[in-house]
Amino acid sequence: MPKGTGQRGHRTKGDSALSRKATHHQDSPTQPPTAEGTAPAAQPPFPPFEIPTSLREGLDLIRQRGPQVLDALRAKAEQRLGEMPSPVRTAVHLTERAVGLALWPMRIGARIVGRALQTPAALIRILVARRTT
Repeated sequence: MPKGTGQRGHRTKGDSALSRKATHHQDSPTQPPTAEGTAPAAQPPFPPFEIPTSLREGLDLIRQRGPQVLDALRAKAEQRLGEMPSPVRTAVHLTERAVGLALWPMRIGARIVGRALQTPAALIRILVARRTT
């Protein structure tokens, strides 16, 4: 069992930190209220997460709920950004623009590659359809 004191009988910093953590109670203002508390449970902005059973079902779920979830997240981010000081908001907007400009060539390149792959994919579909008929 470790001693409760350090050299010369004094308590160490580690001992005082441990005792502060040990006396941290549930009724602390940093802890959320319990079931008997007065605060009602907050409702999430979107329905609970569903686990898809297949890839196709997952893609359909993303297509259906994706825009709603993105709008809810965007609104929450805008609300938090509105609460921040003006210099922080300016820095966030400038960073957002810089990242958008930096990723612009990648978006254009991905679009070009996608268009270039559409033709071979269409040819393969035609060949497969001819073999099965």
